[in-house]
This record gives sequence, structure tokens and C-alpha cells, in this order.
Amino acid sequence: MAPVKTLLSKLTKRNAPKPAAPLLLFLVKPSPRPEMSEYPLRLLIIGAGSWGRNYAKTIVGSSNGVVAAVAEPDKFKREFLGRYYIWGEDSPGEGQYFNDWREFLKYEQDRWRRVTAGKEGVLKGVDVAFVCILDEMYLAQIKKIGRHYSNIYGELGEVYADSRQIVVEDFNTGETKTYYPHIEGMGHGSGD
Repeated sequence: MAPVKTLLSKLTKRNAPKPAAPLLLFLVKPSPRPEMSEYPLRLLIIGAGSWGRNYAKTIVGSSNGVVAAVAEPDKFKREFLGRYYIWGEDSPGEGQYFNDWREFLKYEQDRWRRVTAGKEGVLKGVDVAFVCILDEMYLAQIKKIGRHYSNIYGELGEVYADSRQIVVEDFNTGETKTYYPHIEGMGHGSGD
């Protein structure tokens, strides 16, 4: 019985250790948005899920870039991101709203044809594409989009593409993944 009493006496309030100082939570405030440049970067968000919305929020809140377009198969997600970050209460304009990345590429190819033909009033295209999609669809989209843009930022990291390989540098883990486009249909995308 004596060992039990000794143990209980150690656990009483009188002998209990003093509580640690309360943790102070510091709220990190984002940098203020810089002044808008004369020609701000125009960004396309491919995938309007949580990652796409987070990128759009960051772009609008702390950079002088503009979210110019969204490509997303889910109508609700596409309209939510577009209404909140692109067109507001108005209806979407030309080049702001795409059902998927393939539709965006068709639009962009047509837009480039009009630009090279010297047509007047052709809207400015996008400068940067943010790819925020599932891993199994990632490579196919990067290959097609990479024909127009040499550097693409995706949720997996920055992507560099050439004719032999696609390199993805993941800044979260420090890992570098290399995909080889000649291996078609081997679980690297949707087979495009």
C-alpha cells in the first residue's frame, strides 16, 4: 500500500509541475499587394479545386498578376472560381471560361491564328498556366500545354519540358520526378 500512496502523493496538485507558458499564436499577414503594372501577368488556372482556389486567392491578394481564365470540368467549381476571382457578378467573357484544358488549347490555337493573321481586336492570351489537377492526368496535360509554354507551374512543382523528357521539381519535398513522353499509355496521363 505504501508504493500506491507514494505514487498518489507525486500526482497531487501540490507536487504537480507548473504548466508551461501559454503558446502565443502569431498571425502571419501576407505582403501587401504591389501596385498593378502596366502589363500584369495573365494567369490560367487549370483545375478549380482547393489548390486552384488557393493559387487564385494568392495571385489576387498578394501579386500584381491577374487570374485571366479557368479551365475546369466541374461546372460549380469553375463558376465559383470565375465569379470570385475573374469576372465577378458579370457573365464570363471570351477566353475566361473553359470546360477543360483541351477546350482552352483549341481556343488558344485559334487566338494565335487570328493574331498571326493580323486581325484587329484579338484579346491578349495568358502568360502562365497553373496546373492543379490529379496526378494521373498531369503528364498528358503538361505535354499538350508545354507546346505553348516552356515553363509551367503545377501543384507538384515547376515543370521543364523538352522533346525527350518532362522534369517536375517538387518544392515541397525536394524530389525531382522525370517522365519520358515516349512511354505512352503506361499510367502517365490520360493517353493523349
